[in-house]
Amino acid sequence: MKALAAAALLLAGAAHADIVSPAPDSVAVAIYHSGDVDTRELINGSDGWDAFGFVVETRTLDLPAGPSTVQFRGVASTIVPESARIEGLPGGGGERNFDYDLLSPGSLLEHSVGKEVQLVRTDRKTGKESTQTAIVRAASGGAVLDIGGKLEALHCGGPPERLVFDEIPQGLTGTPTLSVRTQVPVAGRYTVRLAYIAMKMNWSADYVARVDPDGGTLSLTGWITLANFSDTSFHDVPAQVIAGNPRTTGADRAVEAQARWIAPQCWPLDIDWSTWPSFPPPPPPPPPPMGLVESVVVTGSRIPQRGVYASSPLTAVVEDFGDYKLYTVPVRTEVASHQTKQVAFLDLHDVKFERAYVYAVPVDWSDDMFREPEPAHVRYRLHNTDEAGLGKPLPGGTMSVIDGDGRGGSVFVGQARLWDTPIGLPVTIDTGDALAVRVLPRIASRETSGKGRDARNRDKVEVEIANDMGKPAAFELSLSPALDGTQIVEEDTAHILDDEGKATWKLTLATGERRIFHYTVDYPNRG
Repeated sequence: MKALAAAALLLAGAAHADIVSPAPDSVAVAIYHSGDVDTRELINGSDGWDAFGFVVETRTLDLPAGPSTVQFRGVASTIVPESARIEGLPGGGGERNFDYDLLSPGSLLEHSVGKEVQLVRTDRKTGKESTQTAIVRAASGGAVLDIGGKLEALHCGGPPERLVFDEIPQGLTGTPTLSVRTQVPVAGRYTVRLAYIAMKMNWSADYVARVDPDGGTLSLTGWITLANFSDTSFHDVPAQVIAGNPRTTGADRAVEAQARWIAPQCWPLDIDWSTWPSFPPPPPPPPPPMGLVESVVVTGSRIPQRGVYASSPLTAVVEDFGDYKLYTVPVRTEVASHQTKQVAFLDLHDVKFERAYVYAVPVDWSDDMFREPEPAHVRYRLHNTDEAGLGKPLPGGTMSVIDGDGRGGSVFVGQARLWDTPIGLPVTIDTGDALAVRVLPRIASRETSGKGRDARNRDKVEVEIANDMGKPAAFELSLSPALDGTQIVEEDTAHILDDEGKATWKLTLATGERRIFHYTVDYPNRG
């Protein structure tokens, strides 16, 4: 008897124990940048597979000695299982499985084949319910029940009926689960860190530049837009975003779980058997389930006196992160499923800027290209230095400019794309056309010399510039593109090279001034 008892204890100790971790104790999310956030993708249910984040979970586990299977429930629905890394699990993990069989009427039936359920029927006349015990015999294409030794199809012409399940079958869960097999040498409580890549998370930057009344400085506010396209919400988490473009293979994909829907496939009840073929055609497929309509919520944390809308907003903290920049949201936040959220990360005042009206004339062009005066383009130029009041790394995004309307009000004047800009480089924002500053180039004369590859053109160009604004205008005229071998032979004033290496003339036009600017350019004839 003692030997049998010892053998039983040995076998029990060798059996696998299932340890369920229902949810993490804490979660941290770092989101990487993958293009601009498009809220239409959230509404339309687009995939967003190119966007991803890095999730780090901390969990506390009570583990018995010996072999066990730990179920990490509640991981992100878009987890990339092969990217998962587990630290602190004694004995490591010898085998990992990602289980996500979505709980639905279809999957519940399929996992209940051969098991007892309760069939509840309602009398159409009296409204009374009756309950019978039934065994699910089949679920593919419709539910077939064994009731007292007789087979019946569910929902096939009888009274209203429904099935009641006593429990969720083993292996079926409503939350995504990562299962890990391990061998624990000593029983105890362990703190485990689970880190993995999760797809369908993205962020982008948006800026608002408000020109001050003095016309020479502006206030610059930057917003981080967090977007979560997945089905998993992260509540009360420290959130970070990574500015930069880390290289990925593009092959990471999460398991897409689809709910299974089972519609009854019944014999027709009004059959003319004399005309019925020997092999009836299959019934039409069930209609697809209705699509879920996801709401998009735009939020911001309004903190009294220090809120993102106050004069001194609580902004994200930036620090170096290897070759990238890491922005940390200063307060714990919620990254909810199918939602966007805005968080301030930049709030600067008295930033110096220059406003110019710019126009580029091609080096090689025909005289009939310009028939009517064309508008110059409005350009706002900032210098990303401490001396200019900026001096911050600026992740790429959209820059909107708000300027005064001349009557004490403000007006939106345009929007431009901003690329990743490190400290020290200029920031150029082209917001649109200036209808009151117009330009009309024309070729006064053209001389051609040489032949073949040695052929060259020499153009004398006149550019008529008109300023019809009620204030002076800083105007910049440039040559674009700069062809190899191009030489400026004559010019009214000396040119400079701009940030892109183009020859540029800077002029100041008085109110209502009209000027004709001359230059002569010699360049290869590409004929």
